[in-house]
Amino acid sequence: MKLSSCDAPGNSNMPAKVSVCIPTYNRAHILGDVLNSIGNQDVGDDTQFEIVIVDDGSVDGTDRVVAGFDRPDRLRVVYHRTAN
Repeated sequence: MKLSSCDAPGNSNMPAKVSVCIPTYNRAHILGDVLNSIGNQDVGDDTQFEIVIVDDGSVDGTDRVVAGFDRPDRLRVVYHRTAN
């Protein structure tokens, strides 16, 4: 399935926008694969992704995985860590 621009009047030239919320706790070992999978989706070159990662106080290096992920061409990553 390919996402397309909004069909609403006046929005025909707007790129599609996709927001993904990822709650996590000590899942650093799979988070990199998840982020790469989202970034590699074939949904059109103009599709913009926003990934919101909500970390519930992980102690396994989840923050380092997020910091090491860089795809500014397609993805905007928002990281929020709560303290336990």
